[in-house]
Amino acid sequence: MPEDLWDSLVLLCTYMVSQYGIEPGEIYGHRDFMATECPGDVLYGRLPELREAVGAAAGQAVVQPAVWPLLRPEAAGPSVTALQLLLRAQGASVPVDGVFGPQTQVAAGEIVAAGGAAGVSCYATRLPEPGLFGGSAWAGLAPVLGAGAGGEAVRAAQVLLTSCGRYVAADARFGDRMTAVVREFQSASGLAATGVLDQRTWQHLLG
Repeated sequence: MPEDLWDSLVLLCTYMVSQYGIEPGEIYGHRDFMATECPGDVLYGRLPELREAVGAAAGQAVVQPAVWPLLRPEAAGPSVTALQLLLRAQGASVPVDGVFGPQTQVAAGEIVAAGGAAGVSCYATRLPEPGLFGGSAWAGLAPVLGAGAGGEAVRAAQVLLTSCGRYVAADARFGDRMTAVVREFQSASGLAATGVLDQRTWQHLLG
């Protein structure tokens, strides 16, 4: 992005933050709410920098937010494994291979459609972007979990905790060990150490 255009963006966002009482850390991209490539990887990758620049211009401290990841076709890793387990918790028949392949894409798309979010992926471009999963669709799959919970959603959390260096057996049971590990992770992430997997904890685990 040209420097002049970047400076104009910082000025515009600083005005909006000051005018409407928005925290600089609340500057988001469309993909934080919808399954879309918008605003593109380059600009999206600079959002933390933009928040810091706006915070400095407005004289406000910046708390960088945790956001839901965007999964593209053939993406692979713990986030995809977790998605597959969360989909299975909803009754979907998908493999648990850690790859965002066609079968997982279809199941994820059906979940999105069932939630009333089918159609265009971004309200700005108004273009369909099939094969993507992200934004608020994650919130519809990631339940609040606590001691005594069980099932595939718990396994999803266990996979993510282990990938973050907090090993816990993937036994699909939210027992004492799981509660302790969740608390450790929350404390290290600057969250309230409740031992309960809420939305913010899921976002940090997936992030």
